Amino acid sequence: PRIIFFDEPFTELDFPGVKDLLQRIVQLKENGITCCIVTHDISKTLAYADRMACMFEGEIVLSGTPEECLSDIENYGIRNPIKKILSIGDCTWLN
Repeated sequence: PRIIFFDEPFTELDFPGVKDLLQRIVQLKENGITCCIVTHDISKTLAYADRMACMFEGEIVLSGTPEECLSDIENYGIRNPIKKILSIGDCTWLN
């Protein structure tokens, strides 16, 4: 497939499970596969995202690069995971 959709893929996974799945998603991306991930926990995927969108009350209210979206994300009830760190690249579960 050229596109794979993941719906809350990290639910009920322990730390090793999250790392394993995330490594596999990164490998898919490196092989040219588009991965669309629906998640409430953006901190797990943010460092690897090229684009993101935020839905609020059934509508897309933010769409763009992570850098473009994060400044307004807390207006829609989502914690900004990089508020206290240096950069998006620092927000990884794989290091």
